[in-house]
Amino acid sequence: MHNEYSKTGSEIIPFRLNDDMLLAMGRLIRSFAELEDIISLHLCNLASISEGQSLVLLGITGISKKLALATTFANALGGSAKQVTSECFENEAWRGMLRCRNVVAHGFLLGMTEQGKVAFRTTALTGADESTVGVEVATYAPGDFKEFADIADLATRQIEHELKVTSLRAERRAQRLVGHPKAQPTRAPSEVHLRQPKPPRVKAKDKPVKNGRTPSPKD
Repeated sequence: MHNEYSKTGSEIIPFRLNDDMLLAMGRLIRSFAELEDIISLHLCNLASISEGQSLVLLGITGISKKLALATTFANALGGSAKQVTSECFENEAWRGMLRCRNVVAHGFLLGMTEQGKVAFRTTALTGADESTVGVEVATYAPGDFKEFADIADLATRQIEHELKVTSLRAERRAQRLVGHPKAQPTRAPSEVHLRQPKPPRVKAKDKPVKNGRTPSPKD
């Protein structure tokens, strides 16, 4: 799963992702959402801080930064912490999955190459001169997305077990949700005031007769 760099260029053929590809990409992205959560908990264990403290300190830090911090702590601790972190993340399978996830989540779909690969324009620079700035294009065979999704799904379960965060994640799922602090306060129901019904209007033809005749307006 290492990167291969093409020696030749290619024309781009218009192409739309089919449902199977989109499904695989969605699975891959969701797996990495789970993996990021696992790395966050692993970092808390390595740094001996609570999850709440890590949220305050790291905020919305991305997965690569969190992994770099976890690796730094693991290397400082040494022993089993360094070994298990290295085994989980310092390998070609992890790097290949992470790159594919980043490409499908953030890359611009160009189309298909003449060699039948799906091409995405990335923001990684390949060089620059006075007139041109080159950017890297990542290409994948149509079946690669499902392969990466399957590997990521398996890796999620394995890494969760190896880093010993399974019980912590299970505790989260058992928690009860509480109200949001920004929710509107609940008001007591207003008192209902019943209006007195108005008396029915009397039509002219229904007015009483005076002195045996129908009253005129001046009556």
